[in-house]
Amino acid sequence: MTPARFLRIAWFELRQFASVGYFAQTVIFATLSACIVQRLGVLAWHADPYLCFLRSAAIGMWTSAISAAGIIGFERSKGTLVYLVSGKTDILLTLTALVSSVATFSLLSFPLAGLVWLIPGRSGLTLSALLAHLPALLTGMILFWLASLSITYVLALLSVITPRALAYEGLILTPALFFSGIFPSQSPIYQKLQMVFTFLLPTTPATTFLYAYAQPGVMIRSGIICLAVTGLWLLGARLVAGRVFKAMRTLGTVEVI
Repeated sequence: MTPARFLRIAWFELRQFASVGYFAQTVIFATLSACIVQRLGVLAWHADPYLCFLRSAAIGMWTSAISAAGIIGFERSKGTLVYLVSGKTDILLTLTALVSSVATFSLLSFPLAGLVWLIPGRSGLTLSALLAHLPALLTGMILFWLASLSITYVLALLSVITPRALAYEGLILTPALFFSGIFPSQSPIYQKLQMVFTFLLPTTPATTFLYAYAQPGVMIRSGIICLAVTGLWLLGARLVAGRVFKAMRTLGTVEVI
């Protein structure tokens, strides 16, 4: 499959799911609710408004991107998954285009959060404050999206392997969210574990990149680690997917109906 065909499939799927409304509503409600809570937190505890803005945007992106893995179960319930994996096109690229198109909605979280935080008030941000961090903000947004997307691919692969993937998703999502750094803790044990998960979970260094906006050295180091760990997750998903799709088409041991 050529890149042009991949993009055509992804664009087609994106238009299809944009008409449904569920995925757009997911990112909107997740981001808005996080923004409200974080703005209240700024008023109550005098927290850093920009840091709270980043947290609310990250929550919205994480929630929406991870929910994209559920599209596999949705296609299975409709009875269309079998047609997606039995066509002449490459299964991996077809499902990658499907999941990626749905996860694209999560990119709305950062601009949406920015609009909410620009609303005047004691807990708000000024436009100049956002523009001052714009290059780092855009880079961090892409890094966090890629990190979330790599985890989404793994969850989507679980959904292909078994219809009961929801029973296993918590084994990945719970540590991925807890040690992502979105909700940091000063506990010494947490700090040590987070250092370990920096090299295990792609979202952990991505969050560190976002939160270290005043520390260029930390940002560069975290960005490199994020890309490396994300690449490993993508490679792992690719290797496992090859075996799964072989079992699906050749051995018939993977249920897709």
